[in-house]
Amino acid sequence: MTVAEVETFLKKSDIVLIPIAALEQHSAHLPIGTDFINGVELSKLIAQDRDILVAPVLMAGQSPYHMAFAGSITVSAETIFSVYMETVESLIKHGFKRFILMNSHGGNTATTTLLVDQINQKTSAVAVDYSVAIQSFLKPEDKDEVKALD
Repeated sequence: MTVAEVETFLKKSDIVLIPIAALEQHSAHLPIGTDFINGVELSKLIAQDRDILVAPVLMAGQSPYHMAFAGSITVSAETIFSVYMETVESLIKHGFKRFILMNSHGGNTATTTLLVDQINQKTSAVAVDYSVAIQSFLKPEDKDEVKALD
C-alpha cells in the first residue's frame, strides 16, 4: 500500500492483523518458509473478507531446536518481542488501535501470549490472539486444525 492508501484505509478501519511466523525446516518436501507463508496467506484471505490491514513484520521466529537443519533461522524471544512491540507502537502513532496477532509457529506461542498481554497493558491499543479469539466460533472438529497453525 502507498501512504495515501493507508490513510484512506484508516478512515474505515483501525484493525491490523500481524502474522508471527518462523523460517525453519518442514522435512524434505516443504519450503523453509512454510510457517511464514501459511500465516501471511491466511491473513490475506481474512483481509479479503474484512477491513483489516495485514502487516507481515518478521519472517523468522523462535526455532532453536531446528538449527540442525540447513536454512533454518532463529531469533530470540526478546528480539521477537521488541520488534513486534515497536511495530505496534509505530502503528498506534498512525492511528491503528486494534491488533490481531496470528501465531503460525508453535515456538512463538509464549511470545505471542506475552505480546498480547503487554500491548493491552502498556499501550492505548487492544490486542487479541487470533487462535484464542476464534475459539467460540469454531465447531469442535475444527479446533484441532487451529491448534495445528500454532
